[in-house]
Amino acid sequence: MENYIVSARKYRPATFDTVVGQHSITSTLKNAIKTAHLAQAFLFCGPRGVGKTTCARILAKTINCFNITQNIEACDECESCKSFNEGHSLNVYELDAASNNSVAVSYTHLTLPTSDLV
Repeated sequence: MENYIVSARKYRPATFDTVVGQHSITSTLKNAIKTAHLAQAFLFCGPRGVGKTTCARILAKTINCFNITQNIEACDECESCKSFNEGHSLNVYELDAASNNSVAVSYTHLTLPTSDLV
């Protein structure tokens, strides 16, 4: 049971091209990466199951990739991609706003206790 993965995560698209039904969003994100015009923040909103988290994860992985492909996709071979795929990336922190919906809770996720700074 330790290797059990929820099917939504197991079969989650890993590239912009494999996202279904969000062509306008994926092409906009790819164009932003291609032209190096990334916003300071991105807000993904919409009903459950439309691909908000998936698109955000692909965006994070791609902008942190050291060898972006010609098709504006992450290479899956560099150190950044490998650490992202293993869930050990220090550059990406996934914060679920549905579960962390107050300022106090969000603040505790975004700050380190002073004892951890040593």
